[in-house]
Amino acid sequence: MPVERDASEIQDRARQLLRDTMNAGITVSPTGRVEPPIPVRGPGRELRTWFVPVTEGKVLLGFFELQPDLTLLRYSSFQRHEESPDGCPTTKSWVDIATIRQRVVEKLRPGERVLDIFLSYDREPSRLAWAVQVDTPDGAGRTLFVAGDVVWEARSNRDEEYTGS
Repeated sequence: MPVERDASEIQDRARQLLRDTMNAGITVSPTGRVEPPIPVRGPGRELRTWFVPVTEGKVLLGFFELQPDLTLLRYSSFQRHEESPDGCPTTKSWVDIATIRQRVVEKLRPGERVLDIFLSYDREPSRLAWAVQVDTPDGAGRTLFVAGDVVWEARSNRDEEYTGS
């Protein structure tokens, strides 16, 4: 079972990686700020990884994804050029729960309501997205995913739904 970590320990690791990444020639702004980590959970809510946003002003430059032991899994950059955040998404479109909830509310069918929101993935761990559990009038429920400005419904079990494998 993964060890729960203190947010400051995770941020410190990401700051160290940000310095190392800049020295490695990866596209990341030297003025990037490491934000608080967000747990990435599997469908059973188990901790899979840590998502650590790197921002500049109101934009998301990229993110680190760290394994529970804080080993770097990847750095993903939204920057096209190191010297410019042009084209990067807004931070709140990726990490602000109220913004994510609002995107989902706009897609709800009559009688549906949001039950739970957590950072997870769609079918494969590399496809990070917010999983939004929705209560439906028939009681069956459904899962919507949100990544940035995009909202989509999880495939049904017959179509290899969100399995967490």
